[in-house]
Amino acid sequence: MSNETPCTSAVDVFIKRRLITEVLDTIKSGKEATVYRCRAHPQSGVRFYALKVHRPIEQRSFKNDSLYHHGRVILQTRMARAFAAKSAYGHDVQSMTWIRAEHETLRLLCAHGALVPEPIACEGRALLMEWIGDDEPAPTLASCRLDPARAEACLAAILAQVALWLVHNRVHADLSGFNILYHQGAPVVIDFPQAVDPRTNANARALLERDLRNLAHCFARSGVSCDAPAIAQTLWQRWERPQP
Repeated sequence: MSNETPCTSAVDVFIKRRLITEVLDTIKSGKEATVYRCRAHPQSGVRFYALKVHRPIEQRSFKNDSLYHHGRVILQTRMARAFAAKSAYGHDVQSMTWIRAEHETLRLLCAHGALVPEPIACEGRALLMEWIGDDEPAPTLASCRLDPARAEACLAAILAQVALWLVHNRVHADLSGFNILYHQGAPVVIDFPQAVDPRTNANARALLERDLRNLAHCFARSGVSCDAPAIAQTLWQRWERPQP
């Protein structure tokens, strides 16, 4: 295991709940969060889980999250006041809001058959979820070189996912080849803390088109093209006027 230590309190909780037995190694250390591979408890029936730990807000490079928080509601009064006042506790609330939002989004999307990791548990700034991969983590789409036929099929699968998320009132809002895993010939999308609800977030339409532009850029390397603005318009119109 690397020298970087995950959130000890959350790990202790997950061990006491017999979800994991130990943290094995660091899979990815980014600007916003670190992902670890954990050995799953034998009663889980799987070998590994992924543990994602968000950095404290003051240690993150991405601190201006008002674009994504628009429309989110913090129900507990003390937490809401601290968040608004940007106190030390408010910074903790801000970090926890992100990880809890990701947990709830993954739960929602999994319930509707989306190709995303299943969330297992959430504690503080830590999210335990399904491991995507075998002994090693599945590669990101950005690191894969797909032939045009596979790339076209993969793009079609991701666009179907984007449409599915929107039907259930979610826009990823940070979609790119770096947060799409390619496992067993299919895409699995990760990293949903910033996902927005188009019913309440005024930026959702623009974020949807940005996601699709990122996809178009990613797949252009494989010679596969798509009209991101046109697809965004079609999907948005379907969301605004759903078929009975």
